[in-house]
Amino acid sequence: MSTQTGLSEADVQRLLADPSAEASADTAAKLADGFNARQLSDAERRLAEDIFRIMMHDAEERVRRALSLHLKSSPDVPKDVALKLARDVETVAVPMLKYSEILTDEDLIEIVQSQGTGHQVAIASRSKVSEAVSEALVETKSVVVVETLVANDGADISENSLRSVVDSFGDNESVQDKLAHRAKLPITVAERLMAKASENLRRYLMSRPEMTAEQADMIA
Repeated sequence: MSTQTGLSEADVQRLLADPSAEASADTAAKLADGFNARQLSDAERRLAEDIFRIMMHDAEERVRRALSLHLKSSPDVPKDVALKLARDVETVAVPMLKYSEILTDEDLIEIVQSQGTGHQVAIASRSKVSEAVSEALVETKSVVVVETLVANDGADISENSLRSVVDSFGDNESVQDKLAHRAKLPITVAERLMAKASENLRRYLMSRPEMTAEQADMIA
């Protein structure tokens, strides 16, 4: 198989002569780039997918990480490959978890519930996080996960989940600050937060545009 951006015969010969982790990682990257360029025939694409599946089981972490880095934004990566990489160790999984659009909400929730903090933070950092995934992240009760989530204005967080954040982490100044500065903050959540916030943060909350003068006076 040889493409403009994929593997050449020289790459294959190098891999055969030097099956080291470095050579394998370089091969994985080139193969993924060729796959992403959509310049492969159907037969070459099927072969590339089979090679990905073999490489996913490579004992060397750097090989699997190279695959994850180069396939993270691919709309064509096979679902089983994306899921396998997303459930791998943190250094391998993070690129896929942060960027892959192949992973569904159901996939992400399952990973939140079955994997550790590093995987959860990566999911909380995605450019878009649904309410259902946000709810699962809030339920982890991990301060670093929740702090990452509420700081992400690309995350849709329900009013109930935001209330839960205030109840669980309302005494944490960093979480307070990130909550208060969210682009959208329901009045009921702002009221709840004020009871625990510092004087400066209370003044900021009362100055938010969605807070009417009557509401601010009543809270004060």
